Formats: sequence, structure tokens, C-alpha cells
Amino acid sequence: VRRADGAYRQADGLISRGQGQAFRFLWFFLPEPAIARTVRFQHLMASVFLADAARDAIRYGALIAVASNGGSTLDAALVGVASLIPPTLLGLYGGAVADALPKRIALGAIYILDAAVCFIIPIWFGTGLGAIILLIFAVNVLGQVSGPTEQSIIPLVASDEELATANSLSSLVSNLGTVFGTALLAPILVRVVGVRAVFYIAGLLLFFASGRILNVRSRSDQQKVRWRRPDVNAMTTVRWLVYQPAVATMIVVGV
Repeated sequence: VRRADGAYRQADGLISRGQGQAFRFLWFFLPEPAIARTVRFQHLMASVFLADAARDAIRYGALIAVASNGGSTLDAALVGVASLIPPTLLGLYGGAVADALPKRIALGAIYILDAAVCFIIPIWFGTGLGAIILLIFAVNVLGQVSGPTEQSIIPLVASDEELATANSLSSLVSNLGTVFGTALLAPILVRVVGVRAVFYIAGLLLFFASGRILNVRSRSDQQKVRWRRPDVNAMTTVRWLVYQPAVATMIVVGV
């Protein structure tokens, strides 16, 4: 346990130094906003980068696993369906859970659970079609809480004047994480080690993302946990969309 704790602290310290150097590198190309110098914001951006890189690597690894096992296009479509069902059925409830919990605690816990899923499912169930569908489904179920929380946590570390800059930097870092996970990390791991390594490394990235986000303390940590079921009527929503065809069209095209 002491060795594991020491290894984690060394890796965590390395990430801290790396995120500081990364922001100094960005200052050569971008204006130097004051918020980029705050350690809390740097921790948040590091967690965004690690989490997005991990999740996109998981998606890539899932498709590669299906293809390497001789799966058909229908099998790949099932993996896609597994990623679409959770937001369709649980999106509103995920937002309610995100609102009920302190943002830092909710996001850190979800990242840890995501990391655990990346290890448990490949080890216990392998990388067959059923296991991959279960993995993607589980990650996307947890994403119904982490997604809204990620979108709402930035105002906790940025002032109203800094909010637009903070959101822009967050979007940039998220895109960099997607590029790193999809175009670099996952393809190299699949080529050199194998599909399982993609899931394991993604789990490690999510674990370190939780460590970053747990350092982002704010006054919202003092809020009380309040559970409230979303008050939404499906028929009323559909009826409203019928009378708002422009909005309905945007939703359909977006989906």
C-alpha cells in the first residue's frame, strides 16, 4: 500500500508539473488570461484533458475490439446503440443527480467509477461483443452525471468576467484531449500492446483525472445533498415540440 501510494504521489506530482508547463507553452500562442495562472483552473483543465482522452480512447478501443473479434457492421452498430440509450433514458435524471451533489465530489466519484469499470469488465468478462457493449453502456450511464457536472463546474472557479475565456480554454483542452485519445493514444496502444491496454490506460487516466478534480475546492462543497425527481411530462414535451417545428427540426438534425 505504501509503495502504491508513493507511486501515485509521484505520478500526481508529475501531472501537476506537466499541466503548469503546458499552460506556459500555450501562452506563446494565446493571450495570457489571469485565470490560466490559478492552480484550481489548471487542475480542472488537466482533469478535462485526461477524462476526454480516456473516454475517446475507450470508444476507439471498443470499435477495434469488435473488428478484431470478427464483428460485423451490425455489431459495431450495437456498440453505438449502447452509447445512445443512456442519454436518451437517463439524461434528465443524471442532471438531477449532478445538481444534488457537490460538483467536485460528484465528478471525482464518477471518474473513479469509470476507472474501475475500465479494469473490471475487461478482466472479468474479456473483450467480446457482450463485454464491450456492457463497458460502453456503463461508461455512458456514468456520463449522464459527469457530463452536466463538467458543464456546470467552470463557473465555480471563474468569475463572471472570466467565464467566456474559461469556457473557451475548456473547449480547447477538451478538443486536445479528444485528439490525443483518438489519434495518438489508442492507435499506438492497439498496435504495440493490444486492445486491453487501451481500456487499462484509459482507466488510469480517469483515475488521475479524479485526483485533479478533487483538488478543485469551492464553496459548493458545503451544499447539502438534495434529491429531487425531475418534474417532466413526456406528452407535454412532445406536444410543445409539435407546435415548435423549428426547435423540433434542430433537435432531430442534432440527433
